[in-house]
Amino acid sequence: MKLSLFFHCKKLPSFQIPESLVAREQEVRRKFEELDGVNLKQMADSIGKLTRDISQKLMEDGDWRGRFNLLSDALNEAVIGVLPNGTITLFNPAATSIFGWKEIEVLGRDLNEVLNTQFKYSDNFIDRVQEVVVNRNNGDALTMEVSFSKYSKESFECYYAVLRDITDRKRKEEEIEKKDSILNTLAYSASVLFKDGWETHIHEVLSSLAIASDADRCSIFKNHTSGSKVYTERIYSWARNKKINELLTPNSFEITDESFAPIYSKLVNHECFTSTVDSLRDDVSSSLSKAGIHKMAVFPIIVNDTWWGNFCYDYVNPTKSWYQSEIDALTVVSGIFGAAIERDMADAQLIAKSKNINTLHQALDAASDVIMLTDFEDNIVFVNKAFEEKYEYTRDEVIGKKPSILKSGVHDESFYKNIKRKLLAGSSWYGRVINRTKGGKQIVNFTTVTPIMNGRPTPIYYLFVNKLDRRKGLPCLMQEQSAN
Repeated sequence: MKLSLFFHCKKLPSFQIPESLVAREQEVRRKFEELDGVNLKQMADSIGKLTRDISQKLMEDGDWRGRFNLLSDALNEAVIGVLPNGTITLFNPAATSIFGWKEIEVLGRDLNEVLNTQFKYSDNFIDRVQEVVVNRNNGDALTMEVSFSKYSKESFECYYAVLRDITDRKRKEEEIEKKDSILNTLAYSASVLFKDGWETHIHEVLSSLAIASDADRCSIFKNHTSGSKVYTERIYSWARNKKINELLTPNSFEITDESFAPIYSKLVNHECFTSTVDSLRDDVSSSLSKAGIHKMAVFPIIVNDTWWGNFCYDYVNPTKSWYQSEIDALTVVSGIFGAAIERDMADAQLIAKSKNINTLHQALDAASDVIMLTDFEDNIVFVNKAFEEKYEYTRDEVIGKKPSILKSGVHDESFYKNIKRKLLAGSSWYGRVINRTKGGKQIVNFTTVTPIMNGRPTPIYYLFVNKLDRRKGLPCLMQEQSAN
């Protein structure tokens, strides 16, 4: 939307607008369409040239008011006329459409007072683009760009300008800037969260996110359940000033309580909540209000598809509003935190498992019996030290190999097939087996083979435990033995 201001100081006589000027006006209007959104000063110069031509004619004839109204309406632009002291003398229908005031309501009033701004139209501001904020009669603010020009002849002097409404553009620029700020902070935060663990630099990350999102306090809450109730506890927080930081009450509360229903209904469904603090329980609302907090945004932190906790932003500004792109960016933030927490939890579980495995390995290595573990494809995945000592193979030599490397040649293939058949049925096998060491020596063992099912229909591992049988004559017996 463009607004032209025509400042005049002399009552002009009426005249009949020549057809040449009407044609010229149409030409300027066509040029406006070409220039729209391209060059504000060119637009001001174009309307200024037309105004100068018509002003000269207006000075020659009477009935200036009617003819000037006709001109301003023909231009289809908002035209405001003022005296040098700022008193409004003209306010056309287009100005009414833009600002909401009727002409009869503003005539004789000061321009800057009506629009709640400070137009500067002295010679120092001629041919310069200004950015000004004006107000409609309902209080809504409009951000506009304005370029002024001046025309003087003898005792006649006028200022004119073209204004472009850039409210939407400024809002979009602010939205993009806010989103970029949050995402840039997120990029840094993510690198820290995944590198050193999500809790290592938490206060630094919280402060960066709060500043990027204009929040006055940023907190992380962790959930825990007790029966059907869900409690949430503040575990980390950063605030801009001491007053807000001291008033952290409540640090823990039942979020399933009816008083928190608006928040709970959103978070439990993995959705964000944005509102004023008035929507919360009275004591919570009162506590936040004492700290000067008026609005809040809460985002669920999801870990392993479960609602783990919340990311909360508190705002002092009572007029705070959220762009959708800002909400989207903050949602990504909580998602990154959830992924970082999930990763750390997985790492902790792996460390615990590793410790358990190391402990198990130590226990198995301390056993005097030969122990071997194979996977479902019969690949050796573990042997203990007793195996290395008795069979003369190192652990590295047999990992990934088949147990067939121990075959002595004493037993036929049906012997091993019978063992395998029993194991696949989920049963253990035990009996005497003659194996061979790396050096070719035969060893008679009493062997127990146990299938590890882990709740599955077929084994995923096989555990072999061999006890050396030192009784005489067993090699001969083994040649005749079949699987039990």
